[in-house]
Amino acid sequence: MGKNKLEVCKETRKRASDALYRALQKVWGTNKPISEALVRDEWLLELRKDENLLPDGWYEPPPHGMAVLFGTDEEGKTNRVNFMSLRDEKNWPKEEVLLDRERGIIAVYASPVDKKTGIIGDFGMTIYLGKNPEIIAHLQACYALNQETFRQVKSGVEFNTLYHFTIERMKGKGLSNDVETRTVQSAGNIGHTIPGSYEDWTPIERQIIQSQHMVEIKNLISQKRKYVNGEESFRVRNGMAFSIESRPRVRGKPHIPMTLFHQICLVHEDGKKELLSDFEEIFKLMGMDYMQTVGE
Repeated sequence: MGKNKLEVCKETRKRASDALYRALQKVWGTNKPISEALVRDEWLLELRKDENLLPDGWYEPPPHGMAVLFGTDEEGKTNRVNFMSLRDEKNWPKEEVLLDRERGIIAVYASPVDKKTGIIGDFGMTIYLGKNPEIIAHLQACYALNQETFRQVKSGVEFNTLYHFTIERMKGKGLSNDVETRTVQSAGNIGHTIPGSYEDWTPIERQIIQSQHMVEIKNLISQKRKYVNGEESFRVRNGMAFSIESRPRVRGKPHIPMTLFHQICLVHEDGKKELLSDFEEIFKLMGMDYMQTVGE
């Protein structure tokens, strides 16, 4: 059972990545202004073509469980991608916020749900269109940090251990993780479990998923998560999935954007680990080839 659930998670995330690639390819190929809302709408259109997915994501608000935010690398212009919470209406995609094709920074996130199983496959990333070497180095460092965390994962390790390892690594790099969590009282987190990946849904929960009633489904998924934070003693086990999604900022340098590379760690039944990215084609499309060799 475990392997099948992990494969569903992997496929669901890949569907989100592929849909974003198609949406970006479409809007990037025109000379028209590109707004946050336009990218979100095109991405949503692509996702809704997939009959395996529920029509909206589980993480709502923001509308449809999706986020697209633009900034630029100009001093003081990164603030929209330096969000504290995507829940706030001010951080929802806007028609009037347009992309700078030369110096733009894009933060994207989607929270697709597999229609049949209720397994989620969240996907998010930071895209940079500029050439500032300081920002590029920051992106590479943040992506590498996820891989450092991943290397600490093994069956039996507690979530709080992974959290403290990651925070200490951040401090050593001059980074901080300023994340606002609305669903638990916590000083922040670097990820959470994928509900249903390591335990069966109860009969009542299964009924909720089969109903395809989005409000009930999103509440179920949200409340079932266990966070990778400083207090959580939940232990990694074989046959489970959880996200690794720290959002590092550089202390004292507000012109460098907060960066998100949302990844999912799979721990298979045999103990083998897998870190899902699905960023590669988007890196190529958006001219971020410098990201391809991070961690090699």
